[in-house]
Amino acid sequence: IAPVRKRIADLPIGSEVERIDQLTEQLLDLSAPRNHAAVEVHLHAALRTSLDLVAAKAADKGVQLRTELRADPDTAFTDPAAAKQVMLNLCFNAIQAVESCAEPARWVKIATRNAGLCIEMSVSDGGPCIASEMQQRLFQPFQTTKSTGFGLGLAICRDILANLQANITVDPPVMGQGATFRVTYPCQPLSS
Repeated sequence: IAPVRKRIADLPIGSEVERIDQLTEQLLDLSAPRNHAAVEVHLHAALRTSLDLVAAKAADKGVQLRTELRADPDTAFTDPAAAKQVMLNLCFNAIQAVESCAEPARWVKIATRNAGLCIEMSVSDGGPCIASEMQQRLFQPFQTTKSTGFGLGLAICRDILANLQANITVDPPVMGQGATFRVTYPCQPLSS
């Protein structure tokens, strides 16, 4: 099936077929989320397995990637695949937000820090801030500020994290300071 998809992607309609495929996959994730099981995880190790992918995408778009993984200890209770999926989604959104910006705003930063009984992972960018009226709907399905995409990624992230007793928020908008999303992962075993 991979060679067929490759040939379809090369056709003029290929990009539309690919978009439909992505939409279908995202709708399935939203309607029937995968079962994620929280286990004790070294969060930095889990995130680093996907940082190469983020770095490659950032380099391809001419975006500087910064990392500040400072949580110590970095042990959290979450699903490592879910943590990677959330990080990738947030990073790819941030790269899209800054790819049309001029220097010096073309950067994305991934950071971690200890925050009480949690580890906070943040993804920040130097792009335009998110309008306050949009922030109220940001984690609902089909809400987007971009010309491409379906507005499902943040809703999927929110659902995944809620099932793992983790949380996602976005900082209030500050003109000229981009956007910062914060994910908090518990450092204690999840309660039933």
